[in-house]
Amino acid sequence: MNTMEEHIVCYLDILGYKGLVNKYGSDAEKATELMEAFENIDSFLKQQLEIKDEILHRVFEKVQLIILSDSILITIPISRYSNELNGVPKEFDELLAYYYYLFFVRYVYIQVIIKTGHFCRGAIVKGAHFDKKFQDGSGNRFIFSPALINAYQLQDKAVYPRIIFDDSIYKLITDLYDLIDKEYRKGVSDTIRHRMPFIDHTGIRCFDIFFDLPNREQYMSKGKDLLDWLSIMKTKIYDQLDENRVKPEIIEKYIYLINYFNNKVQLCNLDSNLLIQLNKLQF
Repeated sequence: MNTMEEHIVCYLDILGYKGLVNKYGSDAEKATELMEAFENIDSFLKQQLEIKDEILHRVFEKVQLIILSDSILITIPISRYSNELNGVPKEFDELLAYYYYLFFVRYVYIQVIIKTGHFCRGAIVKGAHFDKKFQDGSGNRFIFSPALINAYQLQDKAVYPRIIFDDSIYKLITDLYDLIDKEYRKGVSDTIRHRMPFIDHTGIRCFDIFFDLPNREQYMSKGKDLLDWLSIMKTKIYDQLDENRVKPEIIEKYIYLINYFNNKVQLCNLDSNLLIQLNKLQF
């Protein structure tokens, strides 16, 4: 029996999407605006293919992005991404490939917030996944995926706006990390092993979307985009709190997000003005 190729599968659910649909109804112009927001993500994918980085190119050639209503599916096969001629351990190249994949997941998550004002919950898993076009040149696809079912069920348990980091993907990363020499256990490999996954205050391992948030000293250098994202994220959280002020079950989800947000601001010694002050909200 031939077995399906294993993939890393990320399933994201856009929270509050039903309200977005009900708000705009059958307005084709609004639907087009939403589509254009997601086209930015597609454009980002294509831009990565133009960068002269062999591992990066291999990754984004194989990444599959599918958006259906409030569901976003991002997959990549677990296969050989290493270049045996570059003298770098193949395990390091594999970690680099998965780092690029997770970086893209983070980019999608942030773009959804920026363009729609809504947040996502999700899960990242490793498992069997079959995805194929019906015929050459056709845009129609067939998906048969135990991994997708697992990711969907796990994100449903996430409850809060967070992305659960399944044990299967965590083991894949830690096993690769343990196989590389100490000289390579820094930079990207250290980030994907120790900073991308984190245990939140409920005891669940999640994907830290602000894994590379800089300290105060790096404000005006490489961290500028991240700080812009934080500022936008703060505004969108306030918007969601205001819109759902008589819905305690939704407010509870955003209290979780506020705790995460404020904790990151404080840990990274960022400007205290970024902190979300619940006692200043006018409910």
